[in-house]
Amino acid sequence: MTIAKHRRGVAATGQRSGVHSRVSRIRSLVEDRDLLALNRNRLADTAVRMFRENGFHNTSTRDIARAAGMSAGAMYQYVEQKEDLMVLILQQIIRTYEANLFPLATSGTPARQRFREAIRIYYRLLDDNNEKIDLFFHEYANLSRDTKRHITENDGRVFNALRQIVLQRVKEDGLGSVDTLFLTHNIVSMGQMWSLKRGLFRGVMTLDQYIAQQQACLEKFLTP
Repeated sequence: MTIAKHRRGVAATGQRSGVHSRVSRIRSLVEDRDLLALNRNRLADTAVRMFRENGFHNTSTRDIARAAGMSAGAMYQYVEQKEDLMVLILQQIIRTYEANLFPLATSGTPARQRFREAIRIYYRLLDDNNEKIDLFFHEYANLSRDTKRHITENDGRVFNALRQIVLQRVKEDGLGSVDTLFLTHNIVSMGQMWSLKRGLFRGVMTLDQYIAQQQACLEKFLTP
């Protein structure tokens, strides 16, 4: 996800995302951590659907509670305000990057292999999280400064992880003349193009075909 404008140097890959700390500060009256996680995920998943259908401003917490099979009172045991749900949704997205993409930057496998794998994983994560990412694109202007900061932080972490992999590939193959900043922006932009236009692309190709074409295109930048 690259919703906000990328800022170089924001949030190094290995750092713990600030959104996790933000989530830990959301008021809760539930002490059972497993139950808390279960129902917060349930509410976040419901909120994605409701916000996409009706818009953030036109959806009340009561609407979300009802759709999730809870009373409004029960819902307030897990979150305090509507934007808390957007933060929980953002955390869900970030966790997929932390589990699947970021570890590649420090993997011991050959850089050429990790380069291709990073593109495949990144594009698949964008596709898997498409509804959530689309929600943030449409509601970004309605979010608080704090939530926007967490989005920018995550964008920086994703970009830095991808660029680190690009740099390792360039170093391994002795390609010192490659503009790694441009190449990384290219990877991100092509991923976003699929995410935003996948309805059009799916009429002519699968995601696997799109990934293969982008990998082949990007390899041209890395041909001595």
